[in-house]
Amino acid sequence: MSVYKLFLTFLLLSFMPILAFAQGEYLEGSISGNLKIQMYLEFVGEETLASGAKRAIYEGWYYYESQGANNKITLSGMYFSTQFYLTEEVNGQVTGYFNLFPADESYQGEWESPNGETYPVILKPKQ
Repeated sequence: MSVYKLFLTFLLLSFMPILAFAQGEYLEGSISGNLKIQMYLEFVGEETLASGAKRAIYEGWYYYESQGANNKITLSGMYFSTQFYLTEEVNGQVTGYFNLFPADESYQGEWESPNGETYPVILKPKQ
């Protein structure tokens, strides 16, 4: 594969989540393997950093299936350098963070509490 084709492939893979989430994407999965969640993320814009690099801005929500869809937790954040960085808030208070990266038709990473506890996260597009 030529260097040019390899570079184009890297660019396409790097921006794939941006393209896939342009109209909003529903995801399902778990935190720590046993806490089932539903998530929605939507691309809302783009920011250009002082360095000239761009990052995609996202908003959305998630809820624990055991708590029901009426108990959604607000998400906001960005996709930058092949990873989602999302902050969750409840009543204006930061209650956690998601750090997710695309992996084999899914998103994997971790959820982190404000005091530094981390738990694995696996999400996939909802069927």
